[in-house]
Amino acid sequence: MAQPIGPDVIVGDLPNASYYGTVGTIHAYSVGTTSCNIGDMDLLWIAGTNEHPVIGQNMYRLKNGRFEQIGMSWLKHGFTAVNNGICGTCNGHLGSVLGVGCSDPYGSGLNGTQSGLGPRYEVNPYTGVFAYPFATQGLTGNAIYKRIQVQQDDIDPALNAGALFFVEGHYVTQDDAAWGNGTNNASYRRCTINANWTLSLQGTTNREWPAIKAWELNNTGVTLTAVDIPNEGRIWTASRVTDLGGGVYHYEYAIQNINSDRAVGGFSVPIPAGATVTNAGFKDINYHSGEPFSGTDWSINIGATSINWGTESYGADVNANALRWGTLYNFWFDVDAAPVQSDAALHLFKPTAGPGVVLAALEVPAAPDCNGNGTPDAQDIANAASVDCNANDVPDECELAAHDCDGNGVPDDCDAFVDCNSNGIIDACEADCDTNGVPDSCEASGPDCNNNGIPDHCDAAANDCDTNGVPDECQSDCDGNGVIDACEGGQDCNTNGTADSCDLVFLPLGVYDDVPAVHGFVDVSSTGTSMILGDDSEANATMPFTPIGSIFTSSQVRVCNNGGIAFGLTSGDLDWQNQSIPSNAVLLPVPGEQAILAWWDDLYTGGSVHRHTIGVAPNRTFIVQWTNRNHFNYTAGGISFQIQVFETPVNGTCAQIIYTDTVFGTSSLDNAASASIGYQLNGTDGIQWSYNTAGAVTSGTVLSVRNPPPPSADDNGNGIPDECESVACATCAGDLDGNGVRDGDDLQAYVAGFMGGYDPCVDMNGDLQHTSADIDLFVDVLINGPAGCP
Repeated sequence: MAQPIGPDVIVGDLPNASYYGTVGTIHAYSVGTTSCNIGDMDLLWIAGTNEHPVIGQNMYRLKNGRFEQIGMSWLKHGFTAVNNGICGTCNGHLGSVLGVGCSDPYGSGLNGTQSGLGPRYEVNPYTGVFAYPFATQGLTGNAIYKRIQVQQDDIDPALNAGALFFVEGHYVTQDDAAWGNGTNNASYRRCTINANWTLSLQGTTNREWPAIKAWELNNTGVTLTAVDIPNEGRIWTASRVTDLGGGVYHYEYAIQNINSDRAVGGFSVPIPAGATVTNAGFKDINYHSGEPFSGTDWSINIGATSINWGTESYGADVNANALRWGTLYNFWFDVDAAPVQSDAALHLFKPTAGPGVVLAALEVPAAPDCNGNGTPDAQDIANAASVDCNANDVPDECELAAHDCDGNGVPDDCDAFVDCNSNGIIDACEADCDTNGVPDSCEASGPDCNNNGIPDHCDAAANDCDTNGVPDECQSDCDGNGVIDACEGGQDCNTNGTADSCDLVFLPLGVYDDVPAVHGFVDVSSTGTSMILGDDSEANATMPFTPIGSIFTSSQVRVCNNGGIAFGLTSGDLDWQNQSIPSNAVLLPVPGEQAILAWWDDLYTGGSVHRHTIGVAPNRTFIVQWTNRNHFNYTAGGISFQIQVFETPVNGTCAQIIYTDTVFGTSSLDNAASASIGYQLNGTDGIQWSYNTAGAVTSGTVLSVRNPPPPSADDNGNGIPDECESVACATCAGDLDGNGVRDGDDLQAYVAGFMGGYDPCVDMNGDLQHTSADIDLFVDVLINGPAGCP
């Protein structure tokens, strides 16, 4: 005995279409639908309840090899069934049911009546259940409200030469769905667009096929695949590949959701490693008239082995732009890889106990099989044969060789680990010189003077000749021979830790950050004279003094809005685009003049610039201050700093730059990230402190422009610091107790003095150092005399 198939409603015909005009550039249509019950049981058609069909209408275009949805309507709610005899022999059961073999015509005018159209979001297409009364029941609106809405550019004959157009009807109802007959409820028919924008239907209705079938029938090379979600609905997928020449192929995909309530939230296509993907795209269909769904385009992510499209997750937004029932979305890209028949992955939107991914057999550029088990990676993951903890479409076992530094069998980015510096490498796999469990880069137990990422106490273990816990490269090496001064072994008559030969060397002209501020920040924004500087402008000022013994020799100053001052000029511009120092872009057209560049950048007009002089001769200080000055590319915040020029250098310091606020409020500019800082003598000589270096200065930094003298003088040029030559023993060498007699009473003090710093009473031969020769002479005096001082 044959098994019953239950009620089974299809679209038997799409007999006519109506046109309602435009609102703006949107045209409105409706399509007539004639239903047929091809099952062996009556189909419920009860008005005033949710036990009747709802009818969706859609419109599509095939143009240049792309099949896309261009219009959709709300849902017509059925209310009674009659028979017009197009589906065979009707059993006569009509009204509140559609009998077996019976057909019920709903003309385009009825299907376009706005008061009877309800939203799609209320319908579960897999079960056929929907809310009743439906939202906006009885409401009407303008010409396009709730009807099929189509953008004019999508149907304009002048813009769509050679395009084919199709309309579709789709029935959903509970008892049809309950018997598992919900996958054949859509039918389509070709149409044309007339000069007056009306539709003319062509040919006959293609029964029990969704519109995506038209792509396969009207374009060669289309692969069409039905994907049935376990215990849920059906999704149709299609692909077509075009050889563009030169080893490059265009991949085109269309996905149409027939009756899946879970919907599709992502689509992944495998690509070969190393392939070059270009021209990736996405297209959806616009919801309208108050449907709550988002219209945000899906993101596109091109990974190493797959290209992935996706909307927001269900957990993030239940109304995200998922590919829901009755809609068709498009995906495409170009790649330098020939097609093969394999699986693409559909990531389902709504979470349930069923699978989260289903596969579609389509043409794809490649089917990676990283573990070599003969099954594509996507299928391994979908079938739970492989775990993909980071959802990158690569089975975890294929990532371990390069991404499992601790060898625990879990890819690093999925490991439960501590990552103190947020660099993506677990702490257990980073350098830890002292094996204390904390990576060197996160070590808080000591400084890192050379900024090499290794704490000083680890560096010093193999590189600390004086065993003071500080790496040698962070200590003074005055003669640059690679041996720090403390370990040099040379004469150090003044015991200052620097060899005498280095005490006599001039320190280089430069910019230093280790010199205390002479005055600190002296706010002159209310007491000084405003410079009234515009964008990229300059103004002249005359200091009330000419510096004495300084590297600056002119009282004439040109103040530049872009963060610097130049000396000896009354014309020229500081370019808005900073460069490395020295630069001929300083004070054009007289290139490369002497200047202090405190913050050379494209500063703007917010805040103020003032100048002022403090102090009395010969110790006056000329100050130029930029207060809360903003940036041309970021006007929301500003920085504050000042340049202080000293009439008389202070211990070799000719000028200082004081920074009180170095933060605009954007990381691309903050803390000198886009500025040049330094001192320029001319276009070819200068001292650069920093160039576009974030963190080069911060709020509170003090920079000093210095031309310091040597630490020690050597007036007679004999290579001995003067302070050592001016020291003499009170009586004579060897007389440590100062009683004028060199005897056994001096012995203990002599030994102690010899072991300490330089002592002229220990230096028996006067060579300004302690050597064994001094001991020999002292012993000889004790034994052989003379005991008294000469």
